[in-house]
Amino acid sequence: MKKFLLLFFTLTLFSTHAQDSLTAAHKEVITNFINDVKWNDREALAKRISFPFKREYPLPAIKNKAEFLKRYDEVFDTKLVGQITKSDPGHDWYAGGYHGIMFSDGQVWIDYDGSLLGVNYQTAAEAKIKEQLITKDKKSVNPSVSQFTRPVHILKTAKYLVRIDDVGHANYRYTAWNASAKMTDKPNIIITNGEYKPDGSGGNHSYIFKNNGYTYECQIVVVGKDNDAAANLIVYKGNEQVLFQAATIIVK
Repeated sequence: MKKFLLLFFTLTLFSTHAQDSLTAAHKEVITNFINDVKWNDREALAKRISFPFKREYPLPAIKNKAEFLKRYDEVFDTKLVGQITKSDPGHDWYAGGYHGIMFSDGQVWIDYDGSLLGVNYQTAAEAKIKEQLITKDKKSVNPSVSQFTRPVHILKTAKYLVRIDDVGHANYRYTAWNASAKMTDKPNIIITNGEYKPDGSGGNHSYIFKNNGYTYECQIVVVGKDNDAAANLIVYKGNEQVLFQAATIIVK
């Protein structure tokens, strides 16, 4: 499973001295978070979150405190709770610059003030729900594109409805319809063998697809939104840009 949010909070490289940048105050923040998890203080953990709290697509985001308390066991299972509870603030937690503080290999991210930013770990309960949602999603698209490992993004521009799916083995598929169409309709175009391209450590990334001399780039913008768009669809013919449209990311 690819780490999500993430997606949003993932860093690929850390200095071997990352722990050294954690101050005594940071370690106290971490200890307080560990204690909230250890004592199963769900109310305290809910207060650490700025909702909506994202989960891995197609899992729906947690909208509010009441829903977090209801879905708590889907996010924090016995295994993750045990790992956090046994963790050492000075050895198992790492400063990630403006991203915040990372636990282990990115399973949990908290801010320097103790806010809970993200949980990239996926419980068995969430995995089961995710598979059910993917099965349902496969029935909601045209049969020509109903086979995939997981859905990645659905984007909508002024003219186009674009779907990106992971069809397995880091192979991404681009499917596009007119904006007014339904995904059950026959697609205008299907391109396979797309690639994922990260852009820095802030979470920005793109999916690149090539077809008959054209390059289709779907930019996913997390930070530095020049045009206030969450995504952009850019098409090149050779080296010449022939289309640029801001896109909305449709969340199911």
